[in-house]
Amino acid sequence: MSELIFNGIVWPPGTAFFLKPGCDVQLKSETTGDTYPVRLSCEKGNFNAVLSLSDETGTPTHELVGDIKNKVQDAMQAFLDVYGFTEGLALSVIIQRAQHDNAQIYNFLEGLSQLKESIRRYAIDPKVLMTLAGQHPAIRLALCDLRNALCTPVDTGFFCRRALEHLLKEFGLVEKPKTSSKMPWEQLSLALRVNDASLKQLQNQFAAARRHGRLACILGSERIVVMDFSWQVVARCAVYLDQGRADLSGDNYELLEIKN
Repeated sequence: MSELIFNGIVWPPGTAFFLKPGCDVQLKSETTGDTYPVRLSCEKGNFNAVLSLSDETGTPTHELVGDIKNKVQDAMQAFLDVYGFTEGLALSVIIQRAQHDNAQIYNFLEGLSQLKESIRRYAIDPKVLMTLAGQHPAIRLALCDLRNALCTPVDTGFFCRRALEHLLKEFGLVEKPKTSSKMPWEQLSLALRVNDASLKQLQNQFAAARRHGRLACILGSERIVVMDFSWQVVARCAVYLDQGRADLSGDNYELLEIKN
């Protein structure tokens, strides 16, 4: 047997939340289909999760570690939501790293490289984005839900879809030529060069179940794809608004779609 240990903190610091001596849970990996025993514990704002791996597993892959990290984060957040509800507090868990048998270390504080690389392609000045968020509540709300997608892995699809729904205010509730009969989603799709089928896939495959109160799982690899797509849609909307609501050119922007 070997151990994969996750370490993190409860935010804000100094929160009097304790989970000691610990709570044993079973977490299923969507990557392998296997279920792993995990002990969650928290003391003085420091969070740990110890996962037992069989010898057959060997050194866990980055995909498996990322998948389990998402499940651990969701499980711990559920405890914090219950405690926060009773105390009138908004609490979050931040998983900082994982370590396998005191050897392999995985750092989770560097951000998701895929998202950073995607957004850098749009060369959006943070100052411009701050101005847009102040002028357009839809942008601020979309950024808020993208943050929620990062913080709550199991609800990633739901929050990503809702982030894009906020943007519809910029395409359906603003003055348009009276000759325009296009619906907001179609207007967004055309103006930002976003594949309409991918917008529907985000809703039907990744968001609908959670929206209607049903449990739904998402693979770690699927989560990255969904977030990358949603981050780019919001970035394109920021460019669209910054250039005076001019439709994005096909010469500069390829058709954006969910790439399975």
